[in-house]
Amino acid sequence: MVGQPGLIDDPRFVDDLARGDHGEILSDIMMAWCEPGTKRRCVGNGRCQDTSGSNLFTQQTLDDEHVQALDFLKAVDYPTAAQSIPTADFPVSMSAPGPRFGNGHQCWGNTPIRFGRTRLRCGSD
Repeated sequence: MVGQPGLIDDPRFVDDLARGDHGEILSDIMMAWCEPGTKRRCVGNGRCQDTSGSNLFTQQTLDDEHVQALDFLKAVDYPTAAQSIPTADFPVSMSAPGPRFGNGHQCWGNTPIRFGRTRLRCGSD
């Protein structure tokens, strides 16, 4: 499949554990095989009976007319992001941004956090 018929009988790749132990070798073989080709060639032009459907890059998926027609992703503004982030509308809901340090989390349990001589307030104290 990758121009290396000897791989099938190579004892280094006899099972998943062995392939994992020699993963760097397999990665090098795959990189060399994929380098001159296109994404379509790398997934075997369908010869491998790939049933996963289209093989798209992330942005291609987001731009796909079928994905957009589902109205599945909504643009959400986030305080630290330079632009809105496409986020699943259902069943995910974001009631508020995630906490940032110092945003209501000045304590470890009931123990105030100290920075040098500065003591941060803890809850109601």
